[in-house]
Amino acid sequence: MDPGPAVHTLVSQEEDTFVAKYSPSGAYLWAFTLGGVEDFEHGNCLACDGSGNVYVGLEARSMGIDADPGPGQYLVDAVNTRKHMLLASYEPGGAFRWAFTVGVSQISSAVVPLDHRGRQ
Repeated sequence: MDPGPAVHTLVSQEEDTFVAKYSPSGAYLWAFTLGGVEDFEHGNCLACDGSGNVYVGLEARSMGIDADPGPGQYLVDAVNTRKHMLLASYEPGGAFRWAFTVGVSQISSAVVPLDHRGRQ
């Protein structure tokens, strides 16, 4: 994930989503994966607000997805491993803010709506 001389390796169970942030000059800032152990989590959308908070939307099919990339744990589930939309938000430095899942029957794309000032 780090295009510079350092190495930052991400580990994935199967088909997981990764989120990464780079500076305007392309320097690596942080990265993490979102995924569970059963199936796959495919990223569908990514947005940032005017304060630099990051919003991620993905199709989730696993139980026990840890949405907190830090030392804490915030588990969300795709109940019965059926398609769910997972929405999560992270601070500009990558710290976890919140996450939840919503059951859906079909996911083809997603949009995280922000207003004209970049607010959710």
